[in-house]
Amino acid sequence: MTMHSFRRACALALGPALALGVAPQFAAAQPAATAAAASDAVQPGDWAPAAKLPDTARNRLVGLRSRADGSLVALRIAPVDPAHPDGAAKLLATLRPAGSTTWSAPRQLASAPGIGASLTVEADGSLLATWYETGAGAPLLKLATLAPRATAWSAAETVPAALNPYDYRATVTGRADGRLTAVWIENTSAARLIRMSERPAPKSPWSEPVTVDSVRDGDGGGNGDGEWYLTGLEAAVDKAGNTTLAWVLDNGERKVAPAGAPGADGAPGADRVPVPGFPSQSHARIMERPAGGEWGDAKDLSPLVGGKPYMGLRLEAHPAGGVALMWGTYNTGPMKYARKTVGGEWSAAEDTTLVGSRIPRPLFLPDGGVLLLDKHDKEIISVERDAATGTWGDRRTLETRRSGDPYYYPVTYDVAADGTVYAGWTAHERAGGRDRYFTAFRTPAGWSAPRALSDAPGYPRGLLAVAGGRPTALWEDGTALFGAAGTARRTPRPHDFGDDRKADVLSLEQGVLTRFDGDGAGHLRATAAPGGTATGWPAGTRFTGFGDWNGDRVNDLLAVLPTGEARAYKTLAGRLPEPTSPYKKLAGDWRGYDVLTAPGDVNGDGRADLLARESRTGVLYLYPGAGTAGLAARVKIGGGWNTYTRIVGTGDLNGDGRGDLLGLDRSGELWRYEGLRSGKLTARKLVFRDWGKGVKQLLGAGDLNGDGKADLLSVDSEGVARFNPGNGRGGFGNKVRSGSGWSGRTLS
Repeated sequence: MTMHSFRRACALALGPALALGVAPQFAAAQPAATAAAASDAVQPGDWAPAAKLPDTARNRLVGLRSRADGSLVALRIAPVDPAHPDGAAKLLATLRPAGSTTWSAPRQLASAPGIGASLTVEADGSLLATWYETGAGAPLLKLATLAPRATAWSAAETVPAALNPYDYRATVTGRADGRLTAVWIENTSAARLIRMSERPAPKSPWSEPVTVDSVRDGDGGGNGDGEWYLTGLEAAVDKAGNTTLAWVLDNGERKVAPAGAPGADGAPGADRVPVPGFPSQSHARIMERPAGGEWGDAKDLSPLVGGKPYMGLRLEAHPAGGVALMWGTYNTGPMKYARKTVGGEWSAAEDTTLVGSRIPRPLFLPDGGVLLLDKHDKEIISVERDAATGTWGDRRTLETRRSGDPYYYPVTYDVAADGTVYAGWTAHERAGGRDRYFTAFRTPAGWSAPRALSDAPGYPRGLLAVAGGRPTALWEDGTALFGAAGTARRTPRPHDFGDDRKADVLSLEQGVLTRFDGDGAGHLRATAAPGGTATGWPAGTRFTGFGDWNGDRVNDLLAVLPTGEARAYKTLAGRLPEPTSPYKKLAGDWRGYDVLTAPGDVNGDGRADLLARESRTGVLYLYPGAGTAGLAARVKIGGGWNTYTRIVGTGDLNGDGRGDLLGLDRSGELWRYEGLRSGKLTARKLVFRDWGKGVKQLLGAGDLNGDGKADLLSVDSEGVARFNPGNGRGGFGNKVRSGSGWSGRTLS
């Protein structure tokens, strides 16, 4: 291309879209509206940096709950003397006011040789902290409440429960009028008793305990010693004040519990776990009290849940009234779901497709759906019930890395008012050889990829809750507590496909699209993270890192199939798309283009644009970004661009905020074209002379070394990858080796 022809080409205005016909070799994009381009909603999932909470050495997190006013409360157990973490403990509650990032000074609720605690939200919006104090005598069941909008906890009070020192499980639930109901198991020499006591109003005395159900040892034979074990004890109060209790016992044979299971290491719960295949029976019951009425008799639940042993259950108040019940048998068969209104009949039992050793908490979504999330083997699985059809969908895998004992390293999840679900868990990261605390979010489009929050060594155990529409995560790592809060998503950095603010590279091999994660120091490694690979892509599919074309602040991907069909894929944060993922069809046949590259925003309208070279004529075209509409009609930049063997969009090389372009000619010289505010390109400028001989691939890969400047990645004939660090003034430094083994891989 001569300088005269280049200036003539650059004189073409790049603003208004021109409606062009279909060329013989390929279909043109449809013209976009002249009004401001529409954008999709910004994806959630960004987080502020993690911070250490003061004075939390050797603390153990036991509860994290949000309140209706947007405040957040954390419950933790701390050693009285951090130098002796196995000594006396104290129970501390800490409040983070709505709209604040600062936690208040802790309030001590209890001090005892041993404490086990939980934190729940009651029907009136108050918080209820319950705990067991263990020492030389029988365990004591204690509680304190935090009223809605209050900052001071009530004085601790003792429930008149005669707890079994070896199985001291109880549940306490409250109505909006202040009535509390406590239920627990008592063991006698010949029976297991389900006992109840109630406190009618705050500061009133507890009633004398009464027996609401009993099972005698030896009934039903089964395990030989006649013992019955409590495997589920649940209570729920719905929005109308109706209270429901449910429990299940069985007499199956048991063996010593593994570390971390209920009852192991002094934790409350059955001290043994099931032996599969041993003949035994179960005993399941339900009791109901309508608002303003009295308790009914305990009724048999076995017509609904069956009589299988080793069964657990979960009871939750349904937002539409009544309760939902989850139940399942230890590691066998799918967990079941049913719903009941007070005084009404149970719905038919539904298979949820989940199998595990725990019963997950059903999360009720604003649209009426139900979401379950739990660990099974090494995976973390999600499954949803569609509100419109009443059917359970396919299981979705969030995590495939080892994620620890589900009893000690739980998966916690919560939902925001807009329906976004946030989840947090611990998993082992092979690349770093350590456990880290991860989070992910779910929108109607699906689950994002996991994102690590913790960096410190150790074995983090965390909890997550949503307050004021944003998630907060707290985790412990054996030394202290750390926390992070969700923030508004920032504009994505170029070529960041892992949602970690670092530039990455994509490669397609044998139908698998793989992300090579950048470490911010110029090195690339094939990811082992969930979402970092996508299968099913046809061989020969061409990919272009397009930037954020739909305005959701996540980088998207352009794919041209071997048939020539061009698709713009809207990606979920950190997760590569599969061919069947949501996409916008851009054209029917783009096989006539041999170069597709995304330099960033060329025409200054704030949206990512695309450049395409027609192989037959060497003409370069601009496709302006048009938001969710895809691309506006192409605009001709000029001819003669077939003088270059490589044309790559690089993003902003000179710091002026506009996308730039590089061309490598046949003599090995590298040239730079800078974007102008008018939407045109400058005359070319020489970057390197005799530089590109032996270069087989060239990619504007974003900021590979973490210095905030766009870099250039190249691969030679030996498969060695090197990058030239950008200097922010349009030039580059000398090549730096990035890795080898890139022969046969097509980089995107």
